[in-house]
Amino acid sequence: MEKDPSWVIEFDQNLRITGDEISNLPWEDTSITNIRSLINTNLDITFDSTTNVGTGTTLTFLDASGNEVFKYQFVLYGDVNGDGLINSLDVLVLQKYILEIKPLTGIFLKAGNISKSGANPSSLDVLKIQKHILETKFIEQ
Repeated sequence: MEKDPSWVIEFDQNLRITGDEISNLPWEDTSITNIRSLINTNLDITFDSTTNVGTGTTLTFLDASGNEVFKYQFVLYGDVNGDGLINSLDVLVLQKYILEIKPLTGIFLKAGNISKSGANPSSLDVLKIQKHILETKFIEQ
């Protein structure tokens, strides 16, 4: 669909938009209300989550007729289970991936690569999540 010149879509300058992905979320508050406040638009928007925005959450922009015009997916580095939080559940999921017990794919695999090196997540990424949880070193989004 061609972009209508009357549409306003502006993202907070801190959000990073790359293709159809949005990253650099404020991990301290990933509530839908907070993330919604970072988007200025005259279009209707929907999230496929009801509480927090996390890795894999989809943001859809709709025109006045309710037609989808743009769609984005969020990446929150360290949030490999998609709940919008970086906590011990993410450590567990990443450990299961490393031990080849449960696969990670797509955007969740990307969220597990905290160093953003393009490599598959490793035990170093687990350590980075643990440091984030312990508040000794926060994950840079």
